Amino acid sequence: MSLYAIILNAPDEEVWKNVRAKWPKNYVFDERVAFISAEDALTADVARDAGIGAEGANGIAIQMDFYSGRTSSSLVEWISKNSA
Repeated sequence: MSLYAIILNAPDEEVWKNVRAKWPKNYVFDERVAFISAEDALTADVARDAGIGAEGANGIAIQMDFYSGRTSSSLVEWISKNSA
């Protein structure tokens, strides 16, 4: 299982609808940032399936191999549960 960050230039509810439908193990952090757990996906697939790209919202999908820092305990718990 790989973790991905989805970062939008501006809020887009259609992207979050796509994220919730495609990846039930998601963590929508705020109106422009979400994290998902996906198997066998490329970042291009994640962006396309979320609705980011030429025909959709402006944003980026980033695969998270490593992370460091400080954030809410609920996000840290989500990462721990979904990164295995």
